[in-house]
Amino acid sequence: MGIFSGIGKLGLSNFNESRIFDDDKKKANSGNALGEAEKKTPEELEQEALFDKTYECPVCGLYFKTKSVRAGKTRLEGKDTDLRPIYSNIDPIKYDVVTCDKCGYSSIAKYWGKLASRQIKDINEEIGSKFKGLDTLIDKPIYTYDDAIIRYQLALATTIVK
Repeated sequence: MGIFSGIGKLGLSNFNESRIFDDDKKKANSGNALGEAEKKTPEELEQEALFDKTYECPVCGLYFKTKSVRAGKTRLEGKDTDLRPIYSNIDPIKYDVVTCDKCGYSSIAKYWGKLASRQIKDINEEIGSKFKGLDTLIDKPIYTYDDAIIRYQLALATTIVK
């Protein structure tokens, strides 16, 4: 006696439950085969989660593009023992800081562009006049942790000058 034993009264006497379960197994197996064939490298997954966002520098007025993480592409998986968030596929922390390619003004994207005229003058004198550029980051498909560290250092220097 199976789960569909009384279904013959409804005109479905030839209904075979094993056929349903076999179809599910076939779908599951074909899904695994497709999943294995379409597995992507971590770099490809990270690249898919990024797009180029345009910013205007409040210090020098230059329009430039930088990598940003698409909304909804990150998923928090947990926290490390030091409470650092762990994400799947991409670490959005690498892309939090925006840096002007020309003058070196850097800030966390959330606080980008909120400067007083005195701060702009100080940043131009202390950072912009000495900044040599970020040639290493231009046209990179993804940022490394070393790239992110450089950006965070520039953001810290900018904050100190502000």
